Amino acid sequence: MNAKCPGQDTRYWKAEDIHEEECPYCGNMMEFFKTDVRLRCRNCGNKVANPRFDLGCAEWCSFAEYCVGQVKKGYEPETIKDILNDEAGKYLDQSQLEGLKEAQKKAEEEVASQGAEAMLVNLALYLWLVELNRGKESVNEALKNLKKLPALPKNTYQEINKILEELRSQKVEDVNAWVVKESLRGVGIWQEDNQEAEKTGRMEDKRMNKKRVRQIVKIDEEKCDGCGQCVPACAEGAIQIIDGKARLVKESLCDGLGACLGDCPRGAMTLVEEEAEEFDEEEVEKHLQNLEEEKSGKEQGKTVQEEAKEPVKERVSCSFSGYQAKTVKDEGSGGKEETLSHWPVQLHLVPREAAFLENTRYVIAADCTSFAYPGFHRELLQGGALLIGCPKLDDAAEYQDKLTDIFKKWPVQEVTVVLMEVPCCSGLYRLVEQAREDAGASFLLNAVVIGINGEIKEEI
Repeated sequence: MNAKCPGQDTRYWKAEDIHEEECPYCGNMMEFFKTDVRLRCRNCGNKVANPRFDLGCAEWCSFAEYCVGQVKKGYEPETIKDILNDEAGKYLDQSQLEGLKEAQKKAEEEVASQGAEAMLVNLALYLWLVELNRGKESVNEALKNLKKLPALPKNTYQEINKILEELRSQKVEDVNAWVVKESLRGVGIWQEDNQEAEKTGRMEDKRMNKKRVRQIVKIDEEKCDGCGQCVPACAEGAIQIIDGKARLVKESLCDGLGACLGDCPRGAMTLVEEEAEEFDEEEVEKHLQNLEEEKSGKEQGKTVQEEAKEPVKERVSCSFSGYQAKTVKDEGSGGKEETLSHWPVQLHLVPREAAFLENTRYVIAADCTSFAYPGFHRELLQGGALLIGCPKLDDAAEYQDKLTDIFKKWPVQEVTVVLMEVPCCSGLYRLVEQAREDAGASFLLNAVVIGINGEIKEEI
């Protein structure tokens, strides 16, 4: 039976080993574990390095290589670069040294996104430039002089020779060799021998198709109820609801950070280590642009083109384009008091500029709650501005965007979220909570949970 390493076991951690840091791009607060090298901000999507990264016992443990990989202090890219750049002065002139440093900067950008090993990439860059300017004999001499580097894994030299052979043959398949080639190409040093390949997009790029063992999100379809809470949580748009289930659109769109895991109320999402396509940031950018264009097309093009082709009976909907949002009388049928103060109430239909939003108290309720709880008007609404929606069936991202605008514009002081006890309903509270954070608002946020038998189960 394998015991868990104490250095990685959170039971042995101190309070300061889990800390919050402000995202330097948007100011959102991010929670870091001390072993997190970097995390993606769930607000703006940028990757942020952990300023208090600490490997603890991994700095000296002989098994650290098998536990956390080549990130021990002795293997830090900065340390290796310093030693290599000192050594490079023996083989390269000043202009060639500048080329090495430029290529190293390019390599840093690719190493993180491609899952390459910084140590091997830096070594290969240095040795390839030595070979390019001084020949293979100088490479062998340079390798011997590298004994002053921190203790390297025993297979390092075999890996370096493999990378150099691929660069010589220009049949680049290893991800580390690919990063070296692209870094040199980015600074104008790489020379392509195959002219025909140059015309047709150069040699086959293995980045897209090459697979390696890495972390990736796994979705249990049996547990997934299609609530969609994971969709806005994925900054890369890698998860979409297809045929009523959350699905990973493509392996190369998933960065493996697992930002979406905490938003699944059914526990259907996990991080696993298995063979998967490399994460591709360029493909993510194109994918997000396509999603945005598709969304814009649905919002703008439907009423002009598609609706014109549909039969009139298919286009009958609850549209408020013909009249304005308004207040209603505080009285109901049969002499019973009702406290609904305005119309419409469906969040999708409520205009951002509706005057009734001046109310300082909002009740944001899941669609089913007013039917399930008999005392909804009398006990929960009480004259507050009512907004209703379904976090499972409606567009959660659209709701979050609209609520953010509303919270920025109007002087709301208190919001009560009314939910059913079913799992998919809990997403409405998180949606409101995130909108409050995005708007920079500070109102009091409450929650009331209604049981399926029509009773109040919990008040927060």
